[in-house]
Amino acid sequence: MPRGSRATRRGERRRSLEKEAKVLENTEEETCAIMANLPEFSGSFQKNAKRIAAWYIDTTENLAKESLSLQEKSTVWAKNTPLAAIFEAQNSMAQQFVENYAGFARKLFQLDKKEELSE
Repeated sequence: MPRGSRATRRGERRRSLEKEAKVLENTEEETCAIMANLPEFSGSFQKNAKRIAAWYIDTTENLAKESLSLQEKSTVWAKNTPLAAIFEAQNSMAQQFVENYAGFARKLFQLDKKEELSE
């Protein structure tokens, strides 16, 4: 092999390594910048996630209560029949379930009713 070609390849490798080193330095600087902003991003994400969870819980609870109200209205015809006690028990258990579900979900996401109303 001629000498010039070997030197040319070395020069190309050196330039390639220098480019890779610059890319790594830039990547390291970008990573440091991202890590510096991570606590701010995390706090913002957590706040928004709590808002979404509170909205979802409230919406689900309201929909469930409305459906129970509709069910109660649709069973008015059974008021003076032996089925009235069954329908009342069913409605009472369902209301209790909805309240327990909403309370559990709020505790799970560490939400208070007062916080939800103020946000």
